[in-house]
Amino acid sequence: MTETFDFKRALGIAYLWNMFGKFVVRGLGVISTLIIVRLLDPEDFGLVAIATMVIGLGKVLSDIGVYRYLILKPDICDNDLNSAWTINIILRLIVVIGMVLIAPFIANLWGDKNITLVIRLLAVVQLISMFQNVGMINFEKSVSFKQSAKLGVIAKIGSFTVTVLSAFILKNYMALVLGAMTNAAFSTLFSYRISKYRPKFSLKIDRAMFTVSNHLFLRNILGYLRSQLDLLIVGQFFGSSAAGKFNIARTFAIMPQTEVITPVMQPFFSASSKQSRDFNVLEMKFYQMLFMCLSLILPAIIGLYILSEPFTLVVLGDKWIDVIPFIGILGFLMLPFITQPLLFNLYDFKGKSGYGVFNDIFGIIAIVSSVILLQPSSLTSFVELRIFVAIMSFLFMVWLANIFLNVSWLKVFSVLIVNIIPTAIMYVGLTIINPILQGMNPIFVLVTASSIGFCLYMLIFLVLASVFKRRKQHFLHQLYPALVYKYTI
Repeated sequence: MTETFDFKRALGIAYLWNMFGKFVVRGLGVISTLIIVRLLDPEDFGLVAIATMVIGLGKVLSDIGVYRYLILKPDICDNDLNSAWTINIILRLIVVIGMVLIAPFIANLWGDKNITLVIRLLAVVQLISMFQNVGMINFEKSVSFKQSAKLGVIAKIGSFTVTVLSAFILKNYMALVLGAMTNAAFSTLFSYRISKYRPKFSLKIDRAMFTVSNHLFLRNILGYLRSQLDLLIVGQFFGSSAAGKFNIARTFAIMPQTEVITPVMQPFFSASSKQSRDFNVLEMKFYQMLFMCLSLILPAIIGLYILSEPFTLVVLGDKWIDVIPFIGILGFLMLPFITQPLLFNLYDFKGKSGYGVFNDIFGIIAIVSSVILLQPSSLTSFVELRIFVAIMSFLFMVWLANIFLNVSWLKVFSVLIVNIIPTAIMYVGLTIINPILQGMNPIFVLVTASSIGFCLYMLIFLVLASVFKRRKQHFLHQLYPALVYKYTI
């Protein structure tokens, strides 16, 4: 099976299906958000933020990695599926009870009694979703994402309809809650229609499932804590309004990662598992994926940094002009964001899942200690501090991978430098053209400067590809996809 598996074809098809599902789901999400923004009062958005955090907390606490264990295991039987499904239900039930009990305490922490009701209603969402068909894992193991994409689209259409209609009728935060309930109900019901597998309760658990899952559970908890620290700190230091601005700015700044890179991560992991016996092949694919990710995010970061003002005015609107000073540099958060999951795959395949948690521990300690010691006085100064921590986290990740996985420092920074060169040329070009366009229509400035920057970047990118095309024995030659070489001399 391993010898005949077509990695590139499977990954390509899986990526397209994942992208399709992601595009539809995110597209409907953006539309519903734009509608809700115009229908709900500002007070409702505080509850929306808390609701999102609670949903994320419930998801993390109920996921100890047993499903990921099923993906890693070469061959699975019905008992593996049944025991994983049973464990998931038990843990979700514990989470539901816990969420119901702690709801008043969280409400007191934020000073809003309505949060109690929201959390308890969202507990129902967890109750519904815990029965989703574990048979969907079989599609993922075979690197077939058509079924999961279909399920995601169906659930999103249902939740979109309910959310928008509820927003028009109720005009309060209940629109989001009802939408979440609908999404969970549709996902659970249609998972049994898409997958013919019928799970049963089973406590015949393979001990190896917990050996892997314990590490993954700790990793997920630490990852969630680190991901929420930013908003918690901003909210505590600068208020809910600043937290909203930071959240929106970050959402758009890291969109290349969330909307383009993240969809390929899941099929990449599943397809890579087919070649898990050859670590050298997996390591090379790590460098290739890192190269592809950096070739997308670095020009996006610099472009947004230079064009932050026209971008904000055109895409976000006048009420968001306060994010202009920091929305550009927030893109540097993507540097550790894309590197960590790629390294996690290597840790998992080497049976060293536990070592990956040190990345999150370092990030948490670095963020908290930096804020305590330096005490940023403004949102912009906090963002600058946060970016410094992000860069340090990236360096720490590479250092740790070098120690435990023998990942090469030289190769990682070769991948980085070969992407920095065209990005630097683009930066120089944009700094020259940007003053000339000052005072013109923001849409014209954004489109014109973006086009010029893209052309400059691609020109230098292809020139470098032409250089390494002739050096087939060089490490960097293996980074460029064959498609790129078709357009080089």
